[in-house]
Amino acid sequence: MIIMKRILPVHLSKLLVLPVFIFSFYSVQAQQQDNSYKRKIPPFHIKLVNGDSLVSSQLKKNIPVMVVYFDPTCEHCQAFTRNVLEKINSFSNIQIVYITYTPIAELKKFEKDFNLKKYQNLKRGTEGDSFIVQKFYYVSKFPFIALYDKQGELITFYRDPPSIETLVQQFQANS
Repeated sequence: MIIMKRILPVHLSKLLVLPVFIFSFYSVQAQQQDNSYKRKIPPFHIKLVNGDSLVSSQLKKNIPVMVVYFDPTCEHCQAFTRNVLEKINSFSNIQIVYITYTPIAELKKFEKDFNLKKYQNLKRGTEGDSFIVQKFYYVSKFPFIALYDKQGELITFYRDPPSIETLVQQFQANS
């Protein structure tokens, strides 16, 4: 009887380890497989300032993309935008997509403050409360910048805004 009490807990603990190991293995495999889609531009659907919609599949093919997830009232986002606009000629062959979660009224004010209407390659819109893009990138602070090459493959992303020169170099190195 004493032998049974000693052996049974040992065998039970070994039996419990096996399911945990199997679950962990498949969980890691699933994470590795699931993250492969993160190399592509997120499947966004945004409402543009002019009332039209833009989905990621409507972006022009064979042209690099810079996705900027931002808050129009964020000082860092505003400073980043000023820097981009100062060097906008460096981005003439790049599609820039500014995406926010805020109401369209805040986005319109941002557009007006920076006179963004005149930049054809700079799209701006809100995803509203869907948070698809925010969840896709795990955005926790603004601005978040992701760069994609001509094939729509992720080059790199930044959780803190890099210098404009760094962005330009990344696009040049991957063109």
